[in-house]
Amino acid sequence: MLGLVGSAAIAGVWFAGGRNWDALITALVGMAAAGGLIWAVRILGTAVLRREAMGFGDVTLMAMIGALLGWQAAILIFFLAPLAALLVGVFILILFRDREIPYGPFLCIAALVVLVRWSTFWDWISPVLLELGLLVPLMIVFCLAMLPVLLGMIQAVKWLFRRLR
Repeated sequence: MLGLVGSAAIAGVWFAGGRNWDALITALVGMAAAGGLIWAVRILGTAVLRREAMGFGDVTLMAMIGALLGWQAAILIFFLAPLAALLVGVFILILFRDREIPYGPFLCIAALVVLVRWSTFWDWISPVLLELGLLVPLMIVFCLAMLPVLLGMIQAVKWLFRRLR
């Protein structure tokens, strides 16, 4: 319900506003896109893993990042944060055997990298975003649709290793 109301508010500002409202529209779209991505991961991951996959703090943090940096940077951060988490997470798993890794710090690290190197990233991704146009949202939907499949495969591998012990 909140997503529908928020989307209606964004659409209302888009239609009613002019050049004076561009910053607000950009912030609202960034907030909705970034928060929506992490919210979808939270829902899909929880459904597949049968336990909370991502906390609501991660959703609000990513929504804030999207509001401040915009939807283009938020999508890039969405894909960079798991890389940082994977590198550090494997290290933590090996050293401490800790399976719970907070995700917020990796969102912040990815946001910092994107913020500092935005011109380099923009030169790299802007032609892709402009050429693909409406395929960008379709690719994001595809990635979110593949998430439960990949999580299910991970669960199957874990089950197989437990059976082999």
